[in-house]
Amino acid sequence: MTKKFISILASGTGGHVYPAYTVAMEFIEKGYEIIWIGTEKGIENKVVNSDSIIIENISSTGIRGKPFFKKIIGILYLFKSIFEAYKIIKKYKPKLTIGFGGYVSLPGVIISYLFRIPVIIHEQNSIAGTANKINYFFSKKVFETFPDSFNKSNEKIIHSGNPIRKIFLNLEKPEEKYLSQKSFLNILILGGSQGSDFFNTTLPFVFSYFHNQNILIKHLSGIDNLKQVGERYKKYGINATVFEYAENLTILKPPNFMERQKIKQLLEQTSEDRKTATVCGWVKSKRVSKNIIFIALNDGSCQKNLQLFQSR
Repeated sequence: MTKKFISILASGTGGHVYPAYTVAMEFIEKGYEIIWIGTEKGIENKVVNSDSIIIENISSTGIRGKPFFKKIIGILYLFKSIFEAYKIIKKYKPKLTIGFGGYVSLPGVIISYLFRIPVIIHEQNSIAGTANKINYFFSKKVFETFPDSFNKSNEKIIHSGNPIRKIFLNLEKPEEKYLSQKSFLNILILGGSQGSDFFNTTLPFVFSYFHNQNILIKHLSGIDNLKQVGERYKKYGINATVFEYAENLTILKPPNFMERQKIKQLLEQTSEDRKTATVCGWVKSKRVSKNIIFIALNDGSCQKNLQLFQSR
C-alpha cells in the first residue's frame, strides 16, 4: 500500500510546534504519515514522538532583527534551505503542505507551490510574522488564531482559533473548579518566548501583594530561567513551584490534597473507605456550644448535609 504523506513545516518554540503536532496527530488518525520539516535545534526534536512522523531538518535561521553580518548568513541559509526542502518534497511527494510560520516554513511553502502541492498555513499570533506574510501569497487557505492577523478580510482567510491537544478537552470545567475550590486559588503561569520574560520578571513581585496562604503557583520559566525565577519567588517569601519546561500537561492538575470529593460520595463510603478529604460547599446551619461549633455543610450533590464540628 502506497504511503500518503502530509508535510508539516514547524520549528523553534512551542508556539509553533504544539499546534503543528496537534494537527499532525489528527492526520495520522485519518491514515496519513507525516513528513515534518524542522531544524536541528528546534523543540520538535523533544516534543514529537510518533512512529508515523519522520523529521527532516533544514538549515533555516531568522533574518529580521539580526545584525547585518547575521542577516547575510541568514540569506545564504535561506537559499541552502530551499534546496534542502526541494530534495525532501521531491522524495516524499506529500499530498498537502501545512506551514505554521517561522522561517523554517518558507522554503517548504515555496517548493510545494512550485510542485503544485496544495499549501495551507496557520498563524498563531495576533500579528502575522514575516514568513507567514510571504507564505500568504502561496497558500490556498490561511487559518488564523486571532481575527485580522493579516489585516485582510477575504474568503481565503479563516478565523479558526488555535489547535489544542485533546488533554485540554478533559480538564475540569470552570463552573466545577470554582465551586470546588472557593478558598484556594491554583495559578498556572506560561508564556511564549517573549511573554515569558515579562512574566518571569514581574509576576513574583505582583504575587507578593496576594494573601499567599491560599494560592498555589506553578510557573513555567522557560529554558535557562529556572534558577533566577525561583530566587525571585524566595525573595518575596512565596512558595511557588517553578519548571523550566514541561513536556506534558500533568502540571495543570492540582495536587491530590486539593482534589474535591462530593458530599454524596463521602456519605456513600463505608468506614473502611473513609480517609482525609477536601470538600467545599455552603453552611446550611451552625450551632455553637461552649467548646464546640457544629456545622451542617451542603454542596448540592445530595439533600443530606455533612455534619462537621470544630473546637472553639
